[in-house]
Amino acid sequence: MRVYITIFVFLFSWASTKATNKKSQNNLELITIGLYDSARTLYLTANQDYQILEASSPTGSWNEAKTIILNRAGAKTLIKSSPATIESMVVASPPSLTSSSQALKFVCQDSSGSKVLIKNFDSKKFFKGDYKNSDIKIIKKQKQKPCLFMLKSSRLDKNPYNIFRGNIIIIPHKNSFTVINELKIEDYLRSVVASEVSYTWPLEALKAQAIAARTYTLAQKGRRKNLGYDLKSGVEDQMYLGYKKENPRINQAVKATQGEFLIDKAGVIVDAYYSSHAGTYSNYPETSWGISPKHYLQAVKEFSTEVKPWELNLTLEQIQEKLKDLRYEKLTAITILKRSPEGRVAGVLISGSQDGSPKHTSLSGEEFRHHLGLRSTNFSMQWITQELVSASPPAVILKTKKNIFEKIFGFMLSEKDPKPALQEGSAVKSLFHNLKISGEGYGHGIGLSQYDAKFLAQSGKSYKEILLYYYQGARIVRRVH
Repeated sequence: MRVYITIFVFLFSWASTKATNKKSQNNLELITIGLYDSARTLYLTANQDYQILEASSPTGSWNEAKTIILNRAGAKTLIKSSPATIESMVVASPPSLTSSSQALKFVCQDSSGSKVLIKNFDSKKFFKGDYKNSDIKIIKKQKQKPCLFMLKSSRLDKNPYNIFRGNIIIIPHKNSFTVINELKIEDYLRSVVASEVSYTWPLEALKAQAIAARTYTLAQKGRRKNLGYDLKSGVEDQMYLGYKKENPRINQAVKATQGEFLIDKAGVIVDAYYSSHAGTYSNYPETSWGISPKHYLQAVKEFSTEVKPWELNLTLEQIQEKLKDLRYEKLTAITILKRSPEGRVAGVLISGSQDGSPKHTSLSGEEFRHHLGLRSTNFSMQWITQELVSASPPAVILKTKKNIFEKIFGFMLSEKDPKPALQEGSAVKSLFHNLKISGEGYGHGIGLSQYDAKFLAQSGKSYKEILLYYYQGARIVRRVH
């Protein structure tokens, strides 16, 4: 009997140590993604049995979490917010209702793990302790399908469920809650890469995107603690559309580069920004965002011509609407103050009036781009005028030129020193004014250009050559747990 106990103590200690190490490794690999802020209702279900854990605090301390509900696979849970609490109701007959003021975590029942196999098992030998270590083999259980949670904002939502790997966390607020997806970084990348670029692109371009996205994820981890998660699920960070975006070719690229990321000369993880297409040259972050220069983020020439130049025409009324957050009663001028060395708009001055007094607002090129909904800051502006009512003498005809000061009945468009360009000796009752904005590129243009990575891969460049061209002076290393 003593030998019997000794063997099981050994096996239990081995399994416990392995489980602890695995748990520690998983914690290093996990990332949290903010799916919905200020949500009021949420329908949730899973493809496996799942449990609802209640944290020991509203912000989500899971060290002493307790299980409050166990649900079968396919059971639907309705989550509603009420002042400072979350109501969780299992949609069944009869329904099960739970109310909590703490954070909740939805976790699939853990059906993974290992079991002990003894070769040519003989009970007499086992109880006598005659087995050697070489006779004892630990085998893993058969790999199961991934745990998937399906989310929907309401029962009336006609869109299909959004599907996510990993766990779902609900953090309560005063009259709403935040929905967070917690999952392994490598699983997160399966969707991010597929959400950012097409799976049809060359494999080397997909690998470059996988490493850029992994590097960005590692660098950003923990920077949004005040929001309760690591990254947003949209273009503020990286596009993340969940499980349905996953694709075998993308998974191949992620697996082929597993653990690889970029570091700078000091060994620090780089801020691996990337955008769709920069245009002629990539952009400096200090010019657009006013942050400290990064030696690995330089303005480098782009080669792809797949993304064509773009054009946007806006009326004066549309401009006023897009700039309404600035609270101008009347706009009188838009002045481009400066451009970056590679020609991007770096500063804009909006002039007008408020409460009868002059008002001026300085915007960065990026801020102006987002206000007007422009594709990039690599643009020029000019006014186009059309006569609406005949007049005599002939109407004012503005000869507009790129980047030249223009004045149209009190509204100006200028770059640096204004020089009026109205034709003298003319009159007109009414003119229709359009602001024509012409540009190239798509996105902030900092770091890797996705379409240029595609072009370089088609030209025979490896993913390493692509990355080290756009992140100059950086090194690719592999993360080992």
